[in-house]
Amino acid sequence: MPTSPIRRKPVASLQPTPTKEQKDKQKEPISDDDVGASVLDRKGKGKAQPPSAFDLLPREIIQEILYTADPNTFDSLTLINSRWHQASRNVRLYAHQLARCGITNIPEDGDDEEILPTLIRLFNEEGRRELFETVLRPNVTEIQLICSASSSAAAFPGGEAFRFEFSPKGTHLLALLSSRIFVLNLSQREVKVGRELKISKRPVSAAILDDGSILAVLSSNHNVTLYDLTGSKAKILRSFALDNEPRTIALSPGAEVLGAAYDGGIEVYSLHPNAGPTDRRAVNCDTVDSLAFSPDGVILLGTTLNPKSPTTVIVSAQHFSTDMPVEGLAQLWTTQVLFPRSSRDSSHASLLPGEEDEEGATWTFTYDRTYDTFRAVRVDDLRNGHTYFAGPSDENRGIATPPATLPASTKDGSLVAAGFGGGRVWVYGIPGKLDLPADYSGESSGSVASTPERSNSNASRNGARERAQIRSIAVPQWQLLCDKIRNVFIRGREVGRVSGLSGVKFVMSEDGHERLVAVAGGGVDDTLGECGEEEFFAIGGGRVTVYDFARGPRVGSKTVVSIEIGDGIQGPVETLEEEHRALEVEVDIARRRTVALRRNAA
Repeated sequence: MPTSPIRRKPVASLQPTPTKEQKDKQKEPISDDDVGASVLDRKGKGKAQPPSAFDLLPREIIQEILYTADPNTFDSLTLINSRWHQASRNVRLYAHQLARCGITNIPEDGDDEEILPTLIRLFNEEGRRELFETVLRPNVTEIQLICSASSSAAAFPGGEAFRFEFSPKGTHLLALLSSRIFVLNLSQREVKVGRELKISKRPVSAAILDDGSILAVLSSNHNVTLYDLTGSKAKILRSFALDNEPRTIALSPGAEVLGAAYDGGIEVYSLHPNAGPTDRRAVNCDTVDSLAFSPDGVILLGTTLNPKSPTTVIVSAQHFSTDMPVEGLAQLWTTQVLFPRSSRDSSHASLLPGEEDEEGATWTFTYDRTYDTFRAVRVDDLRNGHTYFAGPSDENRGIATPPATLPASTKDGSLVAAGFGGGRVWVYGIPGKLDLPADYSGESSGSVASTPERSNSNASRNGARERAQIRSIAVPQWQLLCDKIRNVFIRGREVGRVSGLSGVKFVMSEDGHERLVAVAGGGVDDTLGECGEEEFFAIGGGRVTVYDFARGPRVGSKTVVSIEIGDGIQGPVETLEEEHRALEVEVDIARRRTVALRRNAA
């Protein structure tokens, strides 16, 4: 092991020369007021416990322990008490731990007091990316949404469960019922129901912008209606009928275009005020279940939610000039031929945020059917990727647990959350560079490969002979990747379980704190549904679980909050108006849909 740069004498020399009074004080015996006086015996009030071994260790010994500890243990030791916390505030310690994490660009020039805050910030960022134990103890808040609106739950004896749709960045959440749409604001510290919208036809899908200004609703009659939510009352902006039976819709970040997926293709419609019925483009591709635009609006990602029939489709609006067209993205999407790129080996895909030196999204986080694991692949080549992210598996059967939700990344792309079968919520740390697989060799014991969350193929090839002898035993396919060259293997961590999990999303709150939100339909307490011995009110509902991550030495607490909504309990009920068409127009729409259905069947 390399020689420690922290020695007793140099460390002691950093302290100012003690005065005569301080020397006399050091000779006095250690009292309970000096160490552990604040620690009270829980069984006896006011009784101080004797000082522990951690309290009696000299500062030099504490720093030696902090130096020899691995980064994960070092991060936990800094939170033992104030003495260990103060002893860890050393430039040499943090520089050494950052080097063990594989960080090479460590600032060296400057005063220690100026460099130390930078090193601490870099170490905390790396600890969050590497999923240290101190950041995996979130405070959990479960919000139970109980809807007692009779019109929305009358057809469901046990109550209708919510279907949830997030805005692109998760600032707003839509809770859908057969006759209600609730808009929840997740950017506030306390989750509240902002609006209650009443609709006459069952919404198949819906989309809302991050600022909550525009809402798009896909009704059961294959009509898409756009509403303006900036005022006190929702107003219709535009309504149009779709020729094909859509499965889902998506809005571009500025509501310039709308994407609709149907069996056998994807259509993009212009939402420009002067757009006509022909201002649209369609591409033929495999069927997808979900659509999402990139933050800049030039990439449309479609993916399936069934790992047994995986499909991922990427459609890009090519932009060859530096100036955006006059009509913006609407003209860009509807005036050129679109060419999809697809893969039949991946599902549950989502876009990863681009790096600071890159424009737009260049990587996707997708589930690879071949190896039963998540994988980071390039947008322009869905087969290119060497970083794999394994999830939970059944050790007895050797089968990986399939994902249950789309993955969601943080704003900076350092973390990705995903939901798996059984309601498991997992979090992964994303490497800073995905195109250049890092060389985590077994010789560099001080690298990040020593942490349990990340390993590489070179270190695991030593066990290839042993695994070959037990090849007859069923093992997950992702374990075979460890025998291949230039593959980085990253293991995630479970942060919680939510029964009936249907979606996860990282949300940036107004105070700059980023948290994880998981949603699930149904599962709420039904005590509010009982009314007398013979009468029973049907209840629909859902759950919104919020995970607040923060460094701390203790396991986070869990709080359950119940909110009753429906029939104007949380605010006035707004009725969404619908556009009424003439009988001749309805007949023409039905004729076009019949022709499109026969064409797709053929």
